[in-house]
Amino acid sequence: GVQAEPGAEPEPSRPATARAASCAIVGDDAALTGAVAGALEARGVRCMAVPAAEVGAGFDAAAAALSSAAERTGALDAVVVALTEGSPTGSVSAGSDRASGWERILAEHDGLADAIRVDAGWVRAVADLAARDGHRVRVVTVVDATSAGGRSRAQAASQLSRAARGATSGQVAAFVLALEAPDPGGSATVGQIVAHLVCSEAAVELSGAELVAGDGWLGLRSHPRPAGSITFGGP
Repeated sequence: GVQAEPGAEPEPSRPATARAASCAIVGDDAALTGAVAGALEARGVRCMAVPAAEVGAGFDAAAAALSSAAERTGALDAVVVALTEGSPTGSVSAGSDRASGWERILAEHDGLADAIRVDAGWVRAVADLAARDGHRVRVVTVVDATSAGGRSRAQAASQLSRAARGATSGQVAAFVLALEAPDPGGSATVGQIVAHLVCSEAAVELSGAELVAGDGWLGLRSHPRPAGSITFGGP
């Protein structure tokens, strides 16, 4: 073997061979969707962009968009849904003495029900596509969780995803990644996490887990409180 110099960093491993051959990426943030596509294509996954602005509202529109993507690429192995514009938003008057209290929390939940319906609609569309084609599909929902409403949205999406494998006889594995910092590690880092969930054989066991990325950290959350924590140093 080769003795590494003290303090030398190990060589990064190459991306694992993809289990997925094709993926539709639904999004409204060019930097984020571009990073996801780049990470997937580095693993040999053929990507099809589905601009959210071109998809109408409602479940039927989501189902039609995925059917169209499947017709162009063949059976889809994965779908990534990264919608930032639908995240709950709201504000209170800057002069309010409750601007940092319960009024802000309530305001940041404005539009939450609609956002939850959108996320659930895409996952339902994936499930129907998998059943129609008799094909296993992974779906990754990336949620902007930088506000109280966004965190509630991510938790709701995680709760809904927990039934994916059982309700589809293992045809659909659903993952949720909550981004709790404006740019946790950069879009490239998020792209690598998503690509791992799409491509890794081992990642399927994370279906239904609540995955969280913050500023310099990645976690797996347990409710009502964390059961433990693990920190890795190095690359």
